[in-house]
Amino acid sequence: MANDVIGFPHNATGAILYALIRNDSGEIWETVSPAFEAYLTANLGSYEIALTEQGTASQFYTFVFPSAITAGVYSVAVYIGADTGTSPAAEGDIVVAEGEVEWDGARVVDNVDLSGALLQTTIATLASQVSFTLTDGPPDNAVFDRSFMVVEQDGTPGKIALGLIDNYTGGTKTITLSNDPGIFTMAIGDKVKIYPVTPAMPDRLPGTFTGMPLIGINLPQAPPDTPGGLPISDAGGLDLDAALSLAMQRAVDAIVLGTVGSSSTVTNIVTSSLTPSAVDSNQFRGRIVTFAQATTTTSLRGQSTNVIASTTGGELTVTALSTAPVSGDIFTIQ
Repeated sequence: MANDVIGFPHNATGAILYALIRNDSGEIWETVSPAFEAYLTANLGSYEIALTEQGTASQFYTFVFPSAITAGVYSVAVYIGADTGTSPAAEGDIVVAEGEVEWDGARVVDNVDLSGALLQTTIATLASQVSFTLTDGPPDNAVFDRSFMVVEQDGTPGKIALGLIDNYTGGTKTITLSNDPGIFTMAIGDKVKIYPVTPAMPDRLPGTFTGMPLIGINLPQAPPDTPGGLPISDAGGLDLDAALSLAMQRAVDAIVLGTVGSSSTVTNIVTSSLTPSAVDSNQFRGRIVTFAQATTTTSLRGQSTNVIASTTGGELTVTALSTAPVSGDIFTIQ
């Protein structure tokens, strides 16, 4: 699709769908003038923008966002019209989707946004796929530690990768991820959104239609047999809202929280608690221990080491740390 095309999956083929566009003043786009104007019932027929179904029975409908509209954020509502296909829009037609579109005057800017984002910026420089600097960011260290990051590939709206932030350095605006997301090769200019991990994930993505993703360029519709347990929408495509929430929850569930007990050394961490608990020998072998920014031992803050072996009692044999941890130090195992 071109950058000005809006896509919408619907649960039926052959539907008569049309869109209405409003600005932040509540005025509606009139397609004949063309211009925004105060709503008039008599002009409803000149407000509607018809959606076209792709193929013969794809259940996927598109329309071209009007190029005459200036840059801004606009409300879009999609209605289902009369089944005959001959009747014009009517005020009794049912709304099947609604949402917002960010438009830069030539293309849809951002279809994949998240409520509660702590920061929205871009990648400034890259040292690697797990370490890069941001164009903008706060000066304080550790403010984004253990937060989630969504990267959207520049020039390919809808193509996203998820990452868990291990460390943020405010002085250089440097992000360090726990691992390479591995979805695509991140590059300078890619959009970055950072948001906190909370018990209640957003119930939908602003910038999407309620219950259905608002789709711009190259946001793929997954086949019905999508692997990995990802949720599928009624239209047979990947339910992005639910998939994103599921991916985040799985990442959080995989993190082990630990507290150091007494008598630890640089190569042996004695724990007073692990969540979840150790129940098998070498249960955590091959994983990474990272000490929290708020841990007691200053020189261990942000320091990581790999687990060589572990016991059922929760003792971890690790590659040598710079300093032996003390009782009360806190860490994660990933």
